[in-house]
Amino acid sequence: MVELMDAHQDNTLYKAETVVADNKYVTIENYLSCHDRAVKAHMPDLKKAQENRSIKEGIYRDDKFTYDSQSDTYLCPAGVRLKRKSLHKSRQSLDYQAPKKECAQCLLRPQCTRNKSGRTVKRHLRQAELDLMRTQAQFTEDRRDLQTQQPDCERTRSGRHLMERTFW
Repeated sequence: MVELMDAHQDNTLYKAETVVADNKYVTIENYLSCHDRAVKAHMPDLKKAQENRSIKEGIYRDDKFTYDSQSDTYLCPAGVRLKRKSLHKSRQSLDYQAPKKECAQCLLRPQCTRNKSGRTVKRHLRQAELDLMRTQAQFTEDRRDLQTQQPDCERTRSGRHLMERTFW
């Protein structure tokens, strides 16, 4: 998407203020590149799409876990602290995990995890910026832009090719 924004600026001599994109372009990198350039990103929420997968059906979503920035831990719905376990440099994320013993004895375990080692929560190193961009994606204006995106693209394409029939 960065290349597309650069090409737009080169062709029009104007910096893009808003980007409208479908699921194909919804990545963490694209969210963050829009944030870094102060560009409004009208894109579907990637987190919601990931959470709707059937493998996670019946399991608590990550938003049920509260992040405490002072202690750099998460608090699970049962009140257990998940501490930082590992750093994934390539994904630029951290894993937080509850103690295995506490997880194994927890009454909420069936709703929390199916993993034998206990529940793990991932946090991106730039999670605050991602949360801000995800919040912006829920505004009415953003949703409206997403609904009209494809017809607008089709109109532009048909006009470029001098087609009489358009979607007006």
